[in-house]
Amino acid sequence: MDFEQKMTHFREEMEYLGICQFAAAPLLYRFLWFLGIAEPPPFFASRWRSLSIHVTCYSLLLAFVLLTLHIFVALNLSTSVNLFVIVLMFSLVYSFYMASNYQYQSRMLELPSWELYLSEKHKIDSANIS
Repeated sequence: MDFEQKMTHFREEMEYLGICQFAAAPLLYRFLWFLGIAEPPPFFASRWRSLSIHVTCYSLLLAFVLLTLHIFVALNLSTSVNLFVIVLMFSLVYSFYMASNYQYQSRMLELPSWELYLSEKHKIDSANIS
């Protein structure tokens, strides 16, 4: 089964379980999928993998915003560096919270690993979802 088929089934399963589509497939991951990066949904990622993805993406996004502010508002370099450190710390805390939350929800839903998802060992009956 290819990545797109798994993702389609995953979205249907999450909808069946009553989980919001934006919680099941956050915008950050949708953007990565749009770019062609076949990253499994955060429910299937380890805490550290999810943490690294969130921190990297949010830090790059906010660094771009700070660079834009630095150019157009004429902030001095020390202020920009201080703001970037604050943003990086915020990204770390927020990303750790999100990674822990996804790992907790994955345990509550008893989801298998992404490799075993939709295999014979997967518990939820696909016929009930479709």
